[in-house]
Amino acid sequence: MAMNTQVEQTASPEDANKAQITLSMLRQWGACSSGKSWFSAKFPQGAEYGETMTALYADKKYDDARWLAQNVFDKAFSKEIVISDVNSLIALTKQESGEEHSSGYGARIGSSG
Repeated sequence: MAMNTQVEQTASPEDANKAQITLSMLRQWGACSSGKSWFSAKFPQGAEYGETMTALYADKKYDDARWLAQNVFDKAFSKEIVISDVNSLIALTKQESGEEHSSGYGARIGSSG
């Protein structure tokens, strides 16, 4: 008889990364099965909130991102979550704006007249 030997890693409260999202948290919060499957495949060891949000947006999973944000800010709010969120927003803004082309000869201005 095969036994499931996979054990979720736990840390003492003072050592825990307060911005870390785990599959266990998603289960407790009632995440849908497709969301749990996506997260488990993408982040088998869990991931920081911001990293998870960036990946959700990259995969165009906007409803899941909205759901995660609502649950994290409702159930796991911390300074670390806010920092992780801000960092993910900065990363997403850089990706969307094409920051590498925002100055120099390739720069464009949106004015007329």
